Amino acid sequence: MKIGILSMQDVPNYGSLMQAFALKQLLLENGADEVVFLAINPGENLEKPSSIRKVKKILYSVLSMQLFDKIKLRRFYRRTQKEFEKFHVLLGSESIIETNDVDMVVIGSDEVFNCCQYSSWGYTLQLYGKIDCPYIISYAGSFGNTHIEDLYHYQIAEEIGTTMQNLKAISVRDDNSYEIVKKITKVTPLIHLDPVLIYGFNKEISNQNKYIQENFILIYSYNGRISNKEEICMIKDFACKKGVKILSLFCQYDWCDDEIRLNNPMDLFSYFKNASFVITDTFHGSVFSIITHCKFCALARDSNKDKLGSLLSMLDIDSHLTTFPNMIEKILSLEIDYKSVDDKLYDKRLAARSYLKQHLNLAKENSYIKK
Repeated sequence: MKIGILSMQDVPNYGSLMQAFALKQLLLENGADEVVFLAINPGENLEKPSSIRKVKKILYSVLSMQLFDKIKLRRFYRRTQKEFEKFHVLLGSESIIETNDVDMVVIGSDEVFNCCQYSSWGYTLQLYGKIDCPYIISYAGSFGNTHIEDLYHYQIAEEIGTTMQNLKAISVRDDNSYEIVKKITKVTPLIHLDPVLIYGFNKEISNQNKYIQENFILIYSYNGRISNKEEICMIKDFACKKGVKILSLFCQYDWCDDEIRLNNPMDLFSYFKNASFVITDTFHGSVFSIITHCKFCALARDSNKDKLGSLLSMLDIDSHLTTFPNMIEKILSLEIDYKSVDDKLYDKRLAARSYLKQHLNLAKENSYIKK
């Protein structure tokens, strides 16, 4: 049986790459014979910045002496794009467009439903189930920082809800997405954890025997997002107290001692599991910390507080999420009861695998009837 995944696997970051890899493995382990990735059919972005706004932004950058930083940021993203073009071999063949010979499509995970965020694919009903395939489900999809008010503002709540009603089952990964789906579809979705947490990467993590001699704080962030002077000061002061270096991964900051560049994406786990502490402001940075049993502090942003809050609350470690820079040291000094976390993950892994297995079996039956 051939399964298609419709997700954000082409986005150049480790979270998108690893969640796509993990979902593929979970499908293969639970009944799929072959798994392929589908390309997103792009639509229009709901809100585009006007020409006047673009000019104002450039002028502001020049006048506030930020132009050099913007140029550095753009160079960093171009370099990252090239690196991930090589890393995508991890997922197998290139993404396909046609779904004629696919028996089932799984939409997810990641922020596949986040239509109000500017993206290279824009707003497309394909991501809500408008696909030429007889059996479609979602798995741990998220609306990210899109809220129900946004859908009504753009007058798209009804068409998204109607499209999603055609899914055989709806699975989301956070409370915000749960409430949106319930409201616009009148269907009560299931909540499942991100594929990275469900798959766990136990084998891949145990195979990472790279010895890293120095003690260090690992900074895992979207480049340029840790810019608050108080946050930076608190991180540097903490590193000084502990006598450790500050290393950045997937980001480049002048205030860090060094930047880590990976030749193999799986080497990511070496740095997480060997870090003395992890500071991150991303969803998957927190996920990687959890599966490698790190001491970590998650910095909440407007763009991630809904999904991160839901995740850490489900695992009873929401005390590790903060919006206050002066809490960083206190949070990093807390011990995490990973035995309790793993016990919770065990039950959630069983539930997620059961969900995927159930629908793989139903899709198989459906494909026999179709033939």
